[in-house]
Amino acid sequence: MKNFYLLRGLLCCGHCGSVMGGRIYPAQNRSAYYCTRHERLRDDPYSRVKNLTKCAKGPYLRIQETNEAIWTKVVEVMEKSHLYREEIKQLSLNAKKTGFAEMVDSKSLRAQIRRSEREIQDVKRSMISVESDRIIQKRGNDVVAGVLENLDQHLQAIEARKLDLLSRLKNAAKLKRWTNWVTDFGARITELKTMKEEAKKEFLEGVVSTITAKTVGENSYECTVHFRLPYAEKGKDSITVPLVFTAVKRRATG
Repeated sequence: MKNFYLLRGLLCCGHCGSVMGGRIYPAQNRSAYYCTRHERLRDDPYSRVKNLTKCAKGPYLRIQETNEAIWTKVVEVMEKSHLYREEIKQLSLNAKKTGFAEMVDSKSLRAQIRRSEREIQDVKRSMISVESDRIIQKRGNDVVAGVLENLDQHLQAIEARKLDLLSRLKNAAKLKRWTNWVTDFGARITELKTMKEEAKKEFLEGVVSTITAKTVGENSYECTVHFRLPYAEKGKDSITVPLVFTAVKRRATG
């Protein structure tokens, strides 16, 4: 059975920037989040880094205590956040009035993208045809150069339009995911303390962009939770969560 890690994907080392992994040692009845710098470089066939030593200050965080501390603090922030409540309220009102599906017609955008792709292929074929006319001397060089220049400008315009459509489609997908997230969690702020682990992870990924962990002393650490929006007090977009553990013997990960 695959192990579940609440904070994996969000935690990163504040000393070297590496993502942090999780490891469980059932026989030793312990588990930890740890800096994966050494493993990442060791397993990367393209890495040119010769020094494969571990991150000197890489955090080593007990999973259960870290999960509880981070979750408790995030819940506290979100329960107090006026911005979060107003955001949910406004998004809910907009959804009821217009419907996000109608606001951005993904189906129409995809159709326009396909049409642009066909136009691009048509222009490229025309350019090949004109160039062929030059080779067989059906058209003069000056004429061919002028036609190709016009076709190239037209091609650039179509490709720019396609990129714009792709960007709008991507934003529509993000908007849909956000809407789904709002629907799932917007009305459940009072349920945060009793959520199942999988639901907690979804919620965290919706409001937190990253969590930076640093070692500040012997078995003492500091986690900075960076929110996607300034949910914290006084409009701040981050909070600091101190962690202090009793002494624990590390196991070599190399």
